Amino acid sequence: MKLSLHWLASYFVDKPDWNKVWDRLTAAGIEIEGGDMVAPMFSGIVVANVVDCKIHPDADKLKICSVDIGSGAYLQIICGAANVAIGVRVPCAIVGAVLPSGMEITERKMRGTTSFGMLCSAAEIGLQDDVDGLLLLPSDAPIGMSIREYLDLDDQIIEFKITPNRGDCLSVLGLTREIFALTGYKIDDRSQNILEAEGRKEQLRGLDQHSLLVQIDEKEMCPNYVALVIKGVNNQAVLPIEITRHLNRSGIKSISPIVDITNFVMLELGQPLHAFDFAHIGNKLQVRLAKDGESLSLLDGKVVNLDTNTLIICDEKNKPAAIAGVMGGSESGVKSNTCDIILEAAFFVPEIIFARAKQYGINSDSAMRFERGVDYLLQHKAISYAAD
Repeated sequence: MKLSLHWLASYFVDKPDWNKVWDRLTAAGIEIEGGDMVAPMFSGIVVANVVDCKIHPDADKLKICSVDIGSGAYLQIICGAANVAIGVRVPCAIVGAVLPSGMEITERKMRGTTSFGMLCSAAEIGLQDDVDGLLLLPSDAPIGMSIREYLDLDDQIIEFKITPNRGDCLSVLGLTREIFALTGYKIDDRSQNILEAEGRKEQLRGLDQHSLLVQIDEKEMCPNYVALVIKGVNNQAVLPIEITRHLNRSGIKSISPIVDITNFVMLELGQPLHAFDFAHIGNKLQVRLAKDGESLSLLDGKVVNLDTNTLIICDEKNKPAAIAGVMGGSESGVKSNTCDIILEAAFFVPEIIFARAKQYGINSDSAMRFERGVDYLLQHKAISYAAD
């Protein structure tokens, strides 16, 4: 399991001595497998806003940009990126900046026009990004702030090797408790505030605007199943950058606000969640074993023939919608235009989930946690926290 060191550190009142923490964790059987820096060293790169952008008179593929870096005077910078435009906020290397490659930024002429800096892609500041062009920052990124500070690039990604008997440590909250038990470093009040989200259930009840029947046929396999209907969700919203940053540094790709929130809660609390598209599921969820001849198209694109040893979640028509604790189906999954959802939080008996991911050739963070056992009292708290 990978986690941001700064995320983990934010739970403690005082700054821990991490060498002491790693020694104690290793002695307790939790091996530390790595501590990679998020980005290599560089200097002189700040958040900038492009206030004007015109085609270079002597080069169709270059643009002359007027750039605000918060200094009071705009910089003239030549840029060839396809996604440069008026109003975008991007990293800007000012004159004197040193890139990770060691290159120093100087004034230079490009087709007869002087450029006083460079607008940067993710690769040019040592980050990975799928965008072919400049690294586009949120519209509220503070102009002039160091990009290292804004993106928290002095962070480290720590990889923990969690043994199968320590499922309680497969989360930020679980690790902070373990560290407290081993070192005595005091945890701040945030963990308690998170778990008290259940105290807001009277307010959350207002979100359940539609009746939903949950039928559990296999109660010994699924002794606790919680579902919450939430209508009118904006699945095009932009999440706070901290959420997507924590996901990415844990090796989980940002997909959409709804899915990202379920993954964020799983990482923070250790309780896997799943979101169904309410329009596809309807008024009823059923938890039962699969029947001969049933199949399911999964979120990863695979179509699997279900074995009768497999616990599944079904829609109101009794059609398979998910493999319990492993992966949801593509038809019932959240789409970009989904606005009404059913949030699921459940406790599945580890023996029922064990080896199902391998059986169907699925790589699943949820299955990894359910196989090792999640807290059987966490479901209400986790779903309330996600909804909140």
